[in-house]
Amino acid sequence: MLRLVDDIYIGSDNLDEAYAVLGTIRDAIRLLELDTNDSKTVVIEASKDVEPFWPVEIRRSLERYKEYAKADVSDFVHTLDEVLSVSNLRSDEAIIKYALRKIDDLKIWQFHWNSLEPFLIRCCISFPHSWDYVAQMVAWRHLNDGVDVALWRRAIEKSLIQHVRSGHDFEVVWALWLARQLEIPLAKALFSEIFDRCGPFSMLLALDVHKVAKMEEKLPIDKILEKVGDKPLLGPNWVFSFEADRQFGLKLKTKNLQGHEFFKQLYDNNVSFYDADFDLEKDQDIKGGTANAIKKTSSYDDLSEPEEPDDDDF
Repeated sequence: MLRLVDDIYIGSDNLDEAYAVLGTIRDAIRLLELDTNDSKTVVIEASKDVEPFWPVEIRRSLERYKEYAKADVSDFVHTLDEVLSVSNLRSDEAIIKYALRKIDDLKIWQFHWNSLEPFLIRCCISFPHSWDYVAQMVAWRHLNDGVDVALWRRAIEKSLIQHVRSGHDFEVVWALWLARQLEIPLAKALFSEIFDRCGPFSMLLALDVHKVAKMEEKLPIDKILEKVGDKPLLGPNWVFSFEADRQFGLKLKTKNLQGHEFFKQLYDNNVSFYDADFDLEKDQDIKGGTANAIKKTSSYDDLSEPEEPDDDDF
């Protein structure tokens, strides 16, 4: 068995064995209330397992735009459309994320932002697993040259409406993070719904947006207290309860500390799980475009650079 980024390949001697292994995997992950994605899970013969050539093609195409030329604008838009087409054809959002990573590495947006911005909006709406890369790129651009905040407010709200109702915390967290960076307030109904349907990290980001964007709406205290329950630190939202009390003034400390010496030590030692004072400009030297916007957090979310094939390989 081997893993390539988020793909796992399992070898078998024959088809019967392959299907038996697949069944075993499904039984195992159901214990974690998970299941395989049938659209991305296939059994194929080894002779047909050909490594895709799209990483090399995308990289070669994008490298053409490292230097600005006005005549390249329409070609650049076509290249972005091709990336979307390949991703749709293969039902693989990793292709989108790979292209975004290369655009970031090559600093292409310094010259092509007007063409790139609609592409980024399409990514976060139609390919929501790319929200983390999109959010970081937009925040970087805003810090250096500014973005159309009204446009991104509509994109953020559209995405939140879609994902808050489904409880998709990954997408919600990154949309809220960008709202925080752009100081975009949330609509009252949408803000309240986050505390109904989302998990602790989404709720925590919502509190931060409320503070940074200076929202006029009051916090839905009754709803929050109902969500965390009578024992806030013993439930699934304990991180939210801890930080909401420490950093956002929700006055849960008395409940938190009753009978919990461990949490008293966390308070007394000023332990924090969330950086409410995060400053993008201080976090990395990105003024003037000297660093990448997309901050690599692990080896999992990045694609290894494909080797350039030699002519002798063909």
